[in-house]
Amino acid sequence: MYKGGSMRWVLMLLAPAALAAQGATVRGRVADKAGAPLAHAEVSIDGTLLRAGTSATGAYTITGVPSGTRTVRARLLGYVQATAQVTVAGGQTVDQNFALQAQAIGLAPIDVVVGSRARHTAAEELAVPVDVYSSADLARQGTTETSQILQAVAPSVNFPHQSVTDATDVQRPFTLRGLSPDQTLVLVNGWRRHQTAVMNTFAYGMPAGSSGVDMNTIPAAAIDRIEVLRDGASAQYGSDAIAGVVNVVLKEGNFTPFLNATTGRYTPRNYPDDGTTVDVNGGWGTKLGRGTLALFGEVMDRQQTNRAWADPYDDGGSGVFDSVNTIGQVVIKRNAVPQPNYHWGDGLEKDVLTMGNLRLPLTDAGTSELYAFGGYSFRRGNGEGYRRYATDSRNWPEIYPLGFLPQFAPDLHDYSAGGGFRALTNGWSVDLGGDVGHSDFVYNLKNTLNAS
Repeated sequence: MYKGGSMRWVLMLLAPAALAAQGATVRGRVADKAGAPLAHAEVSIDGTLLRAGTSATGAYTITGVPSGTRTVRARLLGYVQATAQVTVAGGQTVDQNFALQAQAIGLAPIDVVVGSRARHTAAEELAVPVDVYSSADLARQGTTETSQILQAVAPSVNFPHQSVTDATDVQRPFTLRGLSPDQTLVLVNGWRRHQTAVMNTFAYGMPAGSSGVDMNTIPAAAIDRIEVLRDGASAQYGSDAIAGVVNVVLKEGNFTPFLNATTGRYTPRNYPDDGTTVDVNGGWGTKLGRGTLALFGEVMDRQQTNRAWADPYDDGGSGVFDSVNTIGQVVIKRNAVPQPNYHWGDGLEKDVLTMGNLRLPLTDAGTSELYAFGGYSFRRGNGEGYRRYATDSRNWPEIYPLGFLPQFAPDLHDYSAGGGFRALTNGWSVDLGGDVGHSDFVYNLKNTLNAS
């Protein structure tokens, strides 16, 4: 009987310790004053690195909350942030709901990162304008490429559709405020993103010799929000931030797997339908020990678009020309040259994109953690050069009797990885980490010759 009593006491002592180590759960719902759910709000536990985003129904769940009295904070762009005190014990689940009040100052409630060196929570603390675009804003755009999405939501961003510009046809940079692509600093989770291997030489609307960041290597499904600092910030970030700063914040946490499929095409007047695009993307967030791991992927297949007119001056060496009307259509076909004989538009493109984001708290209190993020992308593209006529000195009629349209079909490999350690200690925020990036552009030529 004595041994049995000892065993019961041991079990009774171990149970509270296990519950304390397990951590508590804080959950609830964030809505506006009218009771409508607020999606994509951020709910955090002060004094820790624990936080979560709300779902479409406004629900949130934060696990691993250390025991004691904690301050829970809810914030969302366009609303006054709210706080509440909760007392939790190990293994306990506490419900805490919030009703946020709308406010006129849009940037006050959001946690704007724009890099690891500056962290602000109020609009009056920002010396320059910052626009924040949520994943819901990005999802509403009628495209799947990240650069085109950014151009659609941010007025100061331009993404030129290059054609007959050599390698820039396939690896196209974006510009901010009309300045050079390499004068915009691009960050991912606050860390500097590497530039591409392509140096723009024949591109339109940007200086020769510039080399920007290929935003289309980041799957749009992996983005939680994009922050655009649309003013010069070279004093803080360096000379490559003359135009501004773009910070891409990746999704994180434990969430239900999702899969999206979209397709579309252009139906222009006076041209055949073209540009059929099929895009499949998805993501999955799962718990990993105390932390979470989020994985994302995207596959895209885009057919080319062509807005070229028929060329009335290309006779294929026959001396007989086609009859072409005022809108570039062949009225009477008189030679064997296929029309249109050149290409003006987007080229063929096949993309495979991946991205991951890891957060791993090291303590039950959530005051320190390891983090890592990165991804790999592959692209096979296609573009054309200028038409070589049959009688052109750069052509051999014995090889190409009707002339030829040179093509290039490069393969692009891009990968990046970043990570580090961050903690809150004695009122200081410590963040030690780094990142690395690689861009590989394999240039392949087709349907061409060297007439020299």
